[in-house]
Amino acid sequence: MNVTFTIPETIFEQNGGQIARELLERAALEAFRASAISLGRLAEILDLTVDEANALLKAHNIRSEMTAADIEEGRAILKVLFSK
Repeated sequence: MNVTFTIPETIFEQNGGQIARELLERAALEAFRASAISLGRLAEILDLTVDEANALLKAHNIRSEMTAADIEEGRAILKVLFSK
């Protein structure tokens, strides 16, 4: 989905063109917060590594809902995939 809106030239110039990135980050963070996208998708949308996405979440005081069990399940899946 593409969303288009008009930003006044003076605001765009004052922010040095960063406003588009800021809006994208805010939208992606809100989608993550609402559980509409995963951490991996958040990283992909923002062209970040997963570690960088985690750092961004931390900077915005957004906690991941990932539990220790989720992490352990992921490890078990990786172990199976890489043992072949």
